[in-house]
Amino acid sequence: MVQVLYGDILLLIDFCMNFFVLYTSSVILRRRTKLLCIIGAATIGGIYSVAKIFVSGNDIVDCVISFCVGLLMCYICFGEYHFLKVAVVFYCVAALFGGIMFLVYFFLGSYHSSIYGDFYEYTYSHIPIWLFMILAAISLVIALLFSYVGRERADVGDRVAILEFSGRKTKVKLLLDSGNLAREPISGKYVVMLGRIKAKNLLGEEIFSAIIEKNTEFLLGRKFRIVIASGIDGIKRSYYAFKPDSFYLENSKSKVQIDAYIAICDTNVLFGECDGLAHPSVIA
Repeated sequence: MVQVLYGDILLLIDFCMNFFVLYTSSVILRRRTKLLCIIGAATIGGIYSVAKIFVSGNDIVDCVISFCVGLLMCYICFGEYHFLKVAVVFYCVAALFGGIMFLVYFFLGSYHSSIYGDFYEYTYSHIPIWLFMILAAISLVIALLFSYVGRERADVGDRVAILEFSGRKTKVKLLLDSGNLAREPISGKYVVMLGRIKAKNLLGEEIFSAIIEKNTEFLLGRKFRIVIASGIDGIKRSYYAFKPDSFYLENSKSKVQIDAYIAICDTNVLFGECDGLAHPSVIA
């Protein structure tokens, strides 16, 4: 019996799985990743998966190479910033997704109908289904835990970030405060509160004046969002928020993109010696 393998189909399937795992990892890590980087990493993983089928080797060597390819995919997407945490989250998400895929296969593919309409089992796995479910759940818990590694350390202090919008660029010093729970209502992403002085330099006179005058129609036409947040006095206030063209931390070793919205404080809000307020998990 000859088994036919279609390399293009296998490559497409592996690419889709890798893309989903990488994208899910970026969501858990709250890291803004370029689509081109995810596509490139997913393609490399897909090509390796197909090549591994046609090139047989030592099982231990194959395992080591597979592990290294996974690390390469992580590096292409996320760089070296908090790389250990990134790698653990990536492999846990991959294990979870693999368990889900097996679960779907087990329930949908392990039974088929005969010509008389009778259902009977024709295949089974050497690993019990309950074990796969437990491993998948553990993988999810580990991924979520590692996404919060460093949170305790980041709860106090400040970070310097760089904002870019419509060709303008400014450096902001952000106070880290776990009390800032503001989120953009549609995407659910965290919102960083920015003082009016830095906001004016970044947005320009026209947009900043629209914020001060509360010209909602003008701002919504430029993809601004309305965010509701409570201050330390417990009073809810509305703010205009936008997604910057680029928002990142930069040091001598790496440049890390941040995935968050920026809300403009249209009054003289003070953040100590800082320019804005951010939840620690935004940049941790």
